[in-house]
Amino acid sequence: MKFLVKTILAAGLTILLSPYFPFWASAIAILILNFVVRTGGWSSFFSGFFGMGITWSVYAWMLSAGDATLINEKISEVFMGLPSDLMFLIAGTIGAITGGISGLTGFLLTPKKVVKSSGNPYH
Repeated sequence: MKFLVKTILAAGLTILLSPYFPFWASAIAILILNFVVRTGGWSSFFSGFFGMGITWSVYAWMLSAGDATLINEKISEVFMGLPSDLMFLIAGTIGAITGGISGLTGFLLTPKKVVKSSGNPYH
């Protein structure tokens, strides 16, 4: 149940932050989400993976369905002539990997490792 809630929260954070901030703001938000809401490593990875990946795929598909075909053609030239209709899959894959890695990073930053409670760290 936590996995589904974290996935929906990751998608919601991506939707809220994407119009106003660069892409990495969503990644930092997913990192903080997985730092605060503790689950397993795979759950943290896949909640960020699906939350950000699906959101980016849908957003790129909506852009390509509109008048952004010229942009898709230019970007497809960068990716060595891939069909411009598949650009939403590439955007979704990049978003999914970014979200997954940030979710896993948030899980791996355990409070014990972030805040050292034992003595002077410079000894």
